[in-house]
Amino acid sequence: MDTLLARLDDRQRERFHAAVRRPPMEAIGPAREWHDALNPSAARGSYPFVGTSTTYDAGLAADAEKSMEFAEWAGDTQTGRLAVDALAYELARIAQSYVHGPPQPVLSELAVLRGEIRRALQAGPSPQRATELLFLGSLAIELLAQATGVLGTTIVAMQHAVAAESLAEQVGYQDLRAWVIGTKALIAEWSGNLPAALAFARQAAAFAPTGHQRLRLAAIEARCAARLGQHRDARAAITRILHGIEGGSTGADAVAQFGGALHFRPAKMACYIGTTYRILGDNRNAELWALEAVHGYSTGPAEERSYGHEAVARADVAIVRIERGAIDSADEVLEPVFAMPDCQRVHRVMESMRAVQKSLHTTGGTSGAAAAALGARIDGFTATDLSRPEQTLPCWTSGGGLSLRVGDTGQ
Repeated sequence: MDTLLARLDDRQRERFHAAVRRPPMEAIGPAREWHDALNPSAARGSYPFVGTSTTYDAGLAADAEKSMEFAEWAGDTQTGRLAVDALAYELARIAQSYVHGPPQPVLSELAVLRGEIRRALQAGPSPQRATELLFLGSLAIELLAQATGVLGTTIVAMQHAVAAESLAEQVGYQDLRAWVIGTKALIAEWSGNLPAALAFARQAAAFAPTGHQRLRLAAIEARCAARLGQHRDARAAITRILHGIEGGSTGADAVAQFGGALHFRPAKMACYIGTTYRILGDNRNAELWALEAVHGYSTGPAEERSYGHEAVARADVAIVRIERGAIDSADEVLEPVFAMPDCQRVHRVMESMRAVQKSLHTTGGTSGAAAAALGARIDGFTATDLSRPEQTLPCWTSGGGLSLRVGDTGQ
């Protein structure tokens, strides 16, 4: 009722209060004016209560007011809508900044956002708002799973993912649940549990919506199958991806609308396929797709440039070139990776560079000075690893400032 009265001007509010202090039949005229002020398109005279009673029961009136309050609470109130929109905007901002920014500030921002969503739920929102808040909460925690997994803390990442899946199940959105299970597949792959990763990807693919989600799941399945030596399954998954692209199955869904790390874009898909082909030993296609990923990231919008996936793609190109003896060319394609600041040298990037180092050691004909120099550069690069908890590194924050090492005073 307070919300409704707030929409009246002072004159209308005064006349309403005067009306409700009168006997009901005397109040009908002013009450009609108040109703018309809120509903100018309503037909006058369409008040079924008029003339049906000449008595006033305060208890019944109070009970009716509670019914009105209940309906307002359960409905689409403007206040609730604005609050949810603000949280959704912040989630989209974080999801997009996560792609091209270091993970540490993102972790802090996501923790704050998760707390805000939880407080909004504890305030007792309407059922519709509660569903929307649970949806946002699931995605915020899913991003926490991604960010902690990138840092190499896969046990913690999987805990986040399980929590996100639980919220997704409460919401009942299949596209949300499929996305979260896909993230569980990635975390299992990062931890080395390839059978579980493959099982998660296939589980989600059974009900994932068409579009970017199915492409993502097929790409994860292809890479995991290749790592397990299941080459036929890996190639079959790649074929499904290519058929999906040709059929225009790249559309967005309720998850992808937030963008950033919540959307499986073509450059990332090319990166996944390139790695899969490299594992399969198909160096020609590996280099082709990895270079496509590099091109997509380096020429696309800056806010969509994933430094981690671009580094992985460059490492795949370098491995292919090392295996054909083109050491200088491999060094050249890795130059932007060597230039990465410490705060971006996440676990995924380090593992890719160690794969390049392994290729140098195992490929014949790479014992010259150029190979030794490249190996030394990789050794220096991988000495800094964000997955090692004892290292807290300087990192550019989302606000552009430089964060400090633990123990630094900033003076």
